[in-house]
Amino acid sequence: MSVTDNTVDHKQSIPHTRQDYVRHTQRFAAFLKRPPDTATLEQASQGQTRHPELRR
Repeated sequence: MSVTDNTVDHKQSIPHTRQDYVRHTQRFAAFLKRPPDTATLEQASQGQTRHPELRR
């Protein structure tokens, strides 16, 4: 695999990464029932416990 192959793979993964981020943020907001940027550390921890896929 060459450097250009890795670059192409990376560019193709960007939309998938963004989609995952949006989906996880929406789930976390639904769990909080408010915007995620207002969460406390305790609430973030609870969200990760309920939704392990948010632990990235």
